[in-house]
Amino acid sequence: MFEALRDTLSQTNQALVNTKYNISFFEYIGYPLLAPNWPTVLVWFTFFFFIHILSGLTQPFFIKKRAYEITRRLRINWQTHVISQLHAIVISYLCITAMITTPITDRIADTDPQILRLANYSLGFFLYDLYICYIDFEYQGLSFTAHALVAFNSLLFCYMPRIMYYVPVILMFEFSTIFLNNIWFCDKLGLAGSQLQIANSIGLLISFAVVRVFYGSYKFYELAVTIISNWNSFSNFLIYTIFPSIIILWSLNLFWFYKITRAFFKKFAELKSAKSSQKSD
Repeated sequence: MFEALRDTLSQTNQALVNTKYNISFFEYIGYPLLAPNWPTVLVWFTFFFFIHILSGLTQPFFIKKRAYEITRRLRINWQTHVISQLHAIVISYLCITAMITTPITDRIADTDPQILRLANYSLGFFLYDLYICYIDFEYQGLSFTAHALVAFNSLLFCYMPRIMYYVPVILMFEFSTIFLNNIWFCDKLGLAGSQLQIANSIGLLISFAVVRVFYGSYKFYELAVTIISNWNSFSNFLIYTIFPSIIILWSLNLFWFYKITRAFFKKFAELKSAKSSQKSD
């Protein structure tokens, strides 16, 4: 039954993406590789939306509160962290695998189906992320909305196809998100101040510094040099949007690293003070 359903969906997808109108439309707007891939992106968006609903329904079992006691803010916060964690774990694995096994030599124009698959997955996630920023902008704020917009737009470049090599490189930033979410879950599950939370705090500080600040800054510089050195290989739209995107993502990484470092040492000082008080008692 499942094979028959899979075959039916595959045939429907092929019939849809192979129409001349679909192909010509995406060629016209400059994203030819999006023509066969946009249904997959929508499937991933639907998947994340389904997890969004499911995690909201199961939340009371984890935080030991009745459904009517959970506010809209608490529910959305839980849902977004569950999905963020799911995306971060899967995309980190896919990015590491792609960077090890993908034989890209031309960093400007080479394509790879493995990178396209992980791009489809993340594009579906950031589409969901934009949806959350829209319905919850008051809490998500400008920085998270800007991050979602820039990430979504930057992923689209590989469907031109251009700079596909840098897709797993930049998406590796999500590795640090795993530790950040673990810290948040520790707070919500009664594990605040535990050894698990402290270990994840250290992991967050190290991973953020290594992956986003040092490695990320180097790769942003490399990407900028690649584009400047091959200026005529890129469309005006890519050139005019990629440099602001680099500046925004790099600035957000530095800003968030400052906040993470400040919060880490503040938490460490509080724990140290609490232990000193217990000894004096």
